[in-house]
Amino acid sequence: MRYYLLTILSLLAQIICAQVSHQFRNTPLIDAICTIEQGQTEYTVSILSDGLTHLTTSAKIDEEDALRAIKSLCKGLGVKVKAKNGNINVQAKASLKDMPPYYFVSQVRDDFTNARIGGVNVCLMNEDSVVLDSCKSRSGGSFSIKVRREWKLKSCIIKIYWCPIKLFCQNKN
Repeated sequence: MRYYLLTILSLLAQIICAQVSHQFRNTPLIDAICTIEQGQTEYTVSILSDGLTHLTTSAKIDEEDALRAIKSLCKGLGVKVKAKNGNINVQAKASLKDMPPYYFVSQVRDDFTNARIGGVNVCLMNEDSVVLDSCKSRSGGSFSIKVRREWKLKSCIIKIYWCPIKLFCQNKN
C-alpha cells in the first residue's frame, strides 16, 4: 500500500513539473519566449525577431506544453505562432501599413457617344460616402486612384464630378 502511494505521488510530481508555469510583467516578448523554451525539450523555437523587439508581454502562464504557453504570450500582439515537426516559429504579422498600396485604374466615358472625357474630378469613397482620395482624369479620360490597404475596402463608390458649363455673372450698374 505504501509503495502504491509513493508511486502515485512521484507520478503527480512529474506531471506538475511538466507543466509550464511562469509569470511575466512588462517583459520583452523575446525574453519571455526564451524563458519558456529553456524550460522544455519538446520543441525548438525559432524567433524571427524582425518587428518583435519592441513588443512586451504581461501574462501568467500555466499551460501543459510550450506551444500553448507561447501562443498565450503572443495573444493580441500581432504575432504569428506556427508549429510544425517539433519546431515553433514565431514572427510578427505583416502590418497593412507596411504593405504597398494598389491602384484603381479606369476611364471616364460619355454614356451616349462613348467618347473619353478628360479633366473630370473623380473621388474614391468608402461605403459611408467618406472621401478617401480624389484625382482628375487625364486628357484621354483615364485615371488612377491610390488605394491604401489599411482602408480594408470591401466595396467602394467612385463618384465623378463634371460641370461642362461655366457661368459668368456680370454686374450692370
